[in-house]
Amino acid sequence: MERSNPIENLLTVKQVDILKVLFQEDELTCGEIMDLAHISRSGFYSAMGTLVSAGLVKTISVGRSKTYQINKIGLLLSRIAQLIAKPGELSTSDLGDISKKLEIILGTIEKVNLIIKQIEEINGKPSSSVIDKIKLHKLRKDRDRILEEIDINGRLSNGKGYYGET
Repeated sequence: MERSNPIENLLTVKQVDILKVLFQEDELTCGEIMDLAHISRSGFYSAMGTLVSAGLVKTISVGRSKTYQINKIGLLLSRIAQLIAKPGELSTSDLGDISKKLEIILGTIEKVNLIIKQIEEINGKPSSSVIDKIKLHKLRKDRDRILEEIDINGRLSNGKGYYGET
Protein backbone atom coordinates (compact mmCIF):
# COMPACT_ATOMS: atom_id res chain seq x y z
CA MET A 1 0.00 0.00 0.00
CA GLU A 2 1.49 3.34 -1.10
CA ARG A 3 1.17 6.06 1.50
CA SER A 4 1.00 9.66 0.32
CA ASN A 5 2.87 11.18 3.24
CA PRO A 6 6.70 10.80 3.15
CA ILE A 7 6.95 10.81 6.97
CA GLU A 8 4.57 7.84 7.09
CA ASN A 9 6.83 5.95 4.66
CA LEU A 10 9.55 5.93 7.33
CA LEU A 11 7.33 4.15 9.85
CA THR A 12 5.25 0.99 9.90
CA VAL A 13 1.48 1.25 9.61
CA LYS A 14 1.12 0.35 13.32
CA GLN A 15 3.64 3.01 14.34
CA VAL A 16 1.80 5.64 12.32
CA ASP A 17 -1.52 4.55 13.85
CA ILE A 18 -0.07 4.83 17.35
CA LEU A 19 1.35 8.29 16.65
CA LYS A 20 -1.97 9.47 15.20
CA VAL A 21 -3.79 8.31 18.34
CA LEU A 22 -1.23 9.91 20.66
CA PHE A 23 -1.31 13.12 18.63
CA GLN A 24 -5.05 13.39 19.41
CA GLU A 25 -4.74 12.57 23.12
CA ASP A 26 -2.41 13.83 25.83
CA GLU A 27 -1.52 10.58 27.57
CA LEU A 28 -2.85 7.05 27.12
CA THR A 29 -2.42 3.56 28.56
CA CYS A 30 -1.48 0.51 26.50
CA GLY A 31 -5.09 -0.68 26.44
CA GLU A 32 -6.43 2.70 25.35
CA ILE A 33 -3.91 2.91 22.51
CA MET A 34 -4.67 -0.65 21.38
CA ASP A 35 -8.41 0.10 21.34
CA LEU A 36 -8.11 3.44 19.53
CA ALA A 37 -5.47 2.27 17.02
CA HIS A 38 -7.15 -1.13 16.52
CA ILE A 39 -3.96 -3.13 17.07
CA SER A 40 -3.15 -6.31 18.98
CA ARG A 41 -1.10 -6.42 22.17
CA SER A 42 1.91 -7.96 20.39
CA GLY A 43 1.59 -5.40 17.58
CA PHE A 44 1.45 -2.63 20.16
CA TYR A 45 4.58 -3.72 22.02
CA SER A 46 6.53 -4.29 18.81
CA ALA A 47 5.66 -0.87 17.39
CA MET A 48 5.85 0.98 20.71
CA GLY A 49 9.32 -0.37 21.52
CA THR A 50 10.69 1.18 18.34
CA LEU A 51 8.85 4.47 18.88
CA VAL A 52 10.15 4.78 22.45
CA SER A 53 13.72 3.85 21.46
CA ALA A 54 13.63 6.42 18.65
CA GLY A 55 12.45 9.10 21.07
CA LEU A 56 9.11 9.71 19.36
CA VAL A 57 7.11 8.51 22.35
CA LYS A 58 7.92 8.72 26.03
CA THR A 59 6.83 6.38 28.79
CA ILE A 60 5.46 7.72 32.05
CA SER A 61 5.38 5.37 35.02
CA VAL A 62 2.27 5.67 37.16
CA GLY A 63 2.51 3.26 40.05
CA ARG A 64 2.80 -0.21 38.56
CA SER A 65 1.42 0.80 35.19
CA LYS A 66 2.70 2.94 32.33
CA THR A 67 1.16 5.58 30.16
CA TYR A 68 2.49 6.82 26.85
CA GLN A 69 2.77 10.32 25.47
CA ILE A 70 4.01 11.60 22.14
CA ASN A 71 7.40 13.20 22.63
CA LYS A 72 8.28 16.65 21.37
CA ILE A 73 10.12 15.25 18.38
CA GLY A 74 7.05 13.13 17.59
CA LEU A 75 4.81 16.21 17.74
CA LEU A 76 7.18 18.05 15.45
CA LEU A 77 7.15 15.19 12.94
CA SER A 78 3.35 15.10 13.11
CA ARG A 79 3.18 18.82 12.31
CA ILE A 80 5.55 18.37 9.38
CA ALA A 81 3.46 15.44 8.16
CA GLN A 82 0.33 17.62 8.25
CA LEU A 83 2.05 20.27 6.11
CA ILE A 84 3.41 17.75 3.63
CA ALA A 85 0.01 16.08 3.31
CA LYS A 86 -1.21 19.14 1.35
CA PRO A 87 1.57 19.71 -1.23
CA GLY A 88 -0.53 22.01 -3.42
CA GLU A 89 -0.95 24.43 -0.53
CA LEU A 90 2.75 24.68 0.40
CA SER A 91 4.48 28.02 -0.06
CA THR A 92 8.22 28.60 -0.42
CA SER A 93 8.20 29.80 3.18
CA ASP A 94 6.50 26.54 4.28
CA LEU A 95 9.17 24.51 2.48
CA GLY A 96 11.94 26.50 4.17
CA ASP A 97 10.25 25.99 7.52
CA ILE A 98 9.94 22.24 6.92
CA SER A 99 13.59 22.06 5.89
CA LYS A 100 14.73 23.79 9.08
CA LYS A 101 12.55 21.56 11.24
CA LEU A 102 13.89 18.44 9.53
CA GLU A 103 17.49 19.60 10.06
CA ILE A 104 16.81 19.97 13.78
CA ILE A 105 15.11 16.58 13.93
CA LEU A 106 17.91 14.82 12.04
CA GLY A 107 20.58 16.39 14.25
CA THR A 108 18.66 15.32 17.34
CA ILE A 109 18.15 11.79 16.03
CA GLU A 110 21.88 11.47 15.29
CA LYS A 111 22.73 12.47 18.87
CA VAL A 112 20.10 10.15 20.32
CA ASN A 113 21.24 7.23 18.12
CA LEU A 114 24.77 7.52 19.49
CA ILE A 115 23.39 7.29 23.01
CA ILE A 116 21.07 4.40 22.11
CA LYS A 117 24.05 2.43 20.72
CA GLN A 118 25.89 2.91 24.00
CA ILE A 119 22.81 1.80 25.94
CA GLU A 120 22.48 -1.30 23.74
CA GLU A 121 26.15 -2.15 24.27
CA ILE A 122 25.73 -2.08 28.03
CA ASN A 123 22.43 -3.99 27.88
CA GLY A 124 24.10 -6.60 25.66
CA LYS A 125 26.60 -7.54 28.34
CA PRO A 126 25.92 -10.86 30.10
CA SER A 127 25.98 -9.18 33.50
CA SER A 128 25.79 -5.57 34.62
CA SER A 129 28.03 -4.00 37.22
CA VAL A 130 27.09 -1.08 39.43
CA ILE A 131 29.17 1.13 37.16
CA ASP A 132 27.20 -0.11 34.13
CA LYS A 133 23.93 0.69 35.89
CA ILE A 134 25.17 4.19 36.68
CA LYS A 135 26.25 4.66 33.04
CA LEU A 136 22.83 3.47 31.84
CA HIS A 137 21.08 5.92 34.13
CA LYS A 138 23.27 8.79 32.91
CA LEU A 139 22.84 7.81 29.25
CA ARG A 140 19.06 7.66 29.59
CA LYS A 141 19.02 11.09 31.27
CA ASP A 142 21.22 12.48 28.48
CA ARG A 143 18.86 11.00 25.86
CA ASP A 144 15.82 12.53 27.56
CA ARG A 145 17.55 15.91 27.97
CA ILE A 146 18.44 16.04 24.27
CA LEU A 147 14.86 15.20 23.30
CA GLU A 148 13.47 17.86 25.63
CA GLU A 149 15.71 20.57 24.11
CA ILE A 150 13.33 20.76 21.15
CA ASP A 151 10.18 22.74 21.60
CA ILE A 152 7.08 21.73 19.68
CA ASN A 153 7.51 24.57 17.18
CA GLY A 154 10.77 23.06 15.97
CA ARG A 155 13.13 25.35 17.81
CA LEU A 156 15.82 24.27 20.19
CA SER A 157 14.87 25.60 23.60
CA ASN A 158 18.51 26.42 24.31
CA GLY A 159 18.35 29.01 21.50
CA LYS A 160 20.48 27.15 18.96
CA GLY A 161 18.88 27.08 15.56
CA TYR A 162 16.04 29.36 16.71
CA TYR A 163 13.82 30.69 13.95
CA GLY A 164 10.38 32.25 13.78
CA GLU A 165 7.25 30.37 12.78
CA THR A 166 5.26 31.37 9.74
